[in-house]
Amino acid sequence: MKLKKQFADFYKEIKIDEEVEDLKEKREVLQGDIENKLPNELKKYGIDLKKSEIKIFDQGSYKLNTTISNDYGSIDRDVAVMFPLNIVKNSDPRKIKAYVRDALKHQNRTLDIKEPCVNVSYIENGEEWMHIDCCPAN
Repeated sequence: MKLKKQFADFYKEIKIDEEVEDLKEKREVLQGDIENKLPNELKKYGIDLKKSEIKIFDQGSYKLNTTISNDYGSIDRDVAVMFPLNIVKNSDPRKIKAYVRDALKHQNRTLDIKEPCVNVSYIENGEEWMHIDCCPAN
């Protein structure tokens, strides 16, 4: 029983509490931007996408309720962004991630294309305090 209590105490120490509402708010804003801006961004490249075809869902530690604060003071949420694409015509995932990045451009965000995702960072006092990874998939 002692080990269970030690684990519970440890988990209370590392889990996020206050940031949960911030994560929810930022994810809702990103979802709205993806749904409203991505179809127009893709249209520039001859790709037709309806808002109703975009599926967005949580994955990773946030979905499993295991999100913790890390040593860098930043919190993280992983979001999958799914939409249909002709993979013959759109075979370069780097281009697709660039389209998602361009749809998410906003003055209060820093955007980077990472290997699997578009990383949306939120900076406060010169430090990243939260980021959401948007992972395009089809």
